[in-house]
Amino acid sequence: PSSWRLRGRARALAQRGDLEVVPGAWSVVGGTRDRTGDISTVAEVVFPGGPFGGLGMRGTARHHREGEDDGVIMEGAWQGNLCAHIAPGGGKRYWALAWRERIAGAVGAYDYCGRVVETPAGKIRISGTFTLLGTTRGTFDFELERVAPSASLAS
Repeated sequence: PSSWRLRGRARALAQRGDLEVVPGAWSVVGGTRDRTGDISTVAEVVFPGGPFGGLGMRGTARHHREGEDDGVIMEGAWQGNLCAHIAPGGGKRYWALAWRERIAGAVGAYDYCGRVVETPAGKIRISGTFTLLGTTRGTFDFELERVAPSASLAS
């Protein structure tokens, strides 16, 4: 839309009806990249369901900085939700997953936000940026795969 009013109306009325959230656990594999290098991540997240369609998420993560010979491993707790991915000039056409991570023993929390893309294989790919204390610190790329109900570790 060309006018401010029409763009505002289109954005306010945009709908993301293409996602159905089913409670369950997902395994997460991927990594982050910051100014000091790459960090590989393995995690498990749970969408517990609930009265608001189960948009909330919680989980645990284990990070390992690649190239470090002393085996530095960081443990993190994730808590977040599915939300609108708002693109400039594009409205709310897509879904995003946003969460906060608290690393054991660290000051502050990391905030992640990335667009949700479903792959043809039924997995979910999420990529975006992460911040610490309001400053962008790097990028991430994670792939989520549904875990069988009996194999769920996070509760």
